[in-house]
Parts: sequence; C-alpha cells; structure tokens
Amino acid sequence: TALATRIGAPAEVVDSTAAVGGGGAPGVQLPSVAVAVPVGFAAALRAGTPAVVGRVHDGRCLLDLRTIDPCDDHSVAEAVRIVIGRRVGNSSDDSPR
Repeated sequence: TALATRIGAPAEVVDSTAAVGGGGAPGVQLPSVAVAVPVGFAAALRAGTPAVVGRVHDGRCLLDLRTIDPCDDHSVAEAVRIVIGRRVGNSSDDSPR
C-alpha cells in the first residue's frame, strides 16, 4: 500500500481482520489490510503527536488501514518515521567488549 511505501523498512503490508466494535455487531469481523511495524513501536506511536494507535497481534503492531483515511497517510507515515529515527539514534552500543 501507499502507506507502507511512505514508511519504508521495517513496514510491511499484511492481511488483517477488523472488529466492528461497539454493541452494534459484537463478534463480527471484517477482512482488512494493515501495515505491520515492530511491536516495540506501539507505545511510542501512542505517545506521539499525532497519536497513532495500532493493534498488537502476533508480535507486531498493526496499523489497520480500514481505520486510516488515505488523506492521513502522510501524518501516520511521519509519526512512524519519527519512531524509527529515535530507535536508530539510540541503537549505538557503547558497552565494553
């Protein structure tokens, strides 16, 4: 999808299911597609501005495209890239060898 392309690695497109939610149709699930990023991104994305809330499933954080308006792709991609940048910036290992 366009969102995964905007994010780049480590984002990948995966099949997903989305719950209808609320009391309208309990237990009903709809086929969907999500952009998967590492599970460790979930908390940082929720705490960011704008907050991006994904669903943690099978060791990944899923950003369900059913809930993201395509006009918001740029903002979501930028939020994920900020998290990636923070992780890259903190990845140096200064421990003695």
